[in-house]
Amino acid sequence: MKWQWSVMLGLVFLLLVFILQNHETVKIQLLLWSFSTSRATVIIGTLITGIIVGWVGAYAHKHDR
Repeated sequence: MKWQWSVMLGLVFLLLVFILQNHETVKIQLLLWSFSTSRATVIIGTLITGIIVGWVGAYAHKHDR
């Protein structure tokens, strides 16, 4: 159980370092919308969106048969 906490703390530390190093503001434009946010937010949001799309695609493929 202790090694799991060590891994979790290591991942949280790496995430914190990632966020601190990618704090620059970027402008996002999509069709008619435009907003500014940190680069880390864009990257993490894209990662989460990709994970969700992958799960939905795998679920749909599995239940399509």
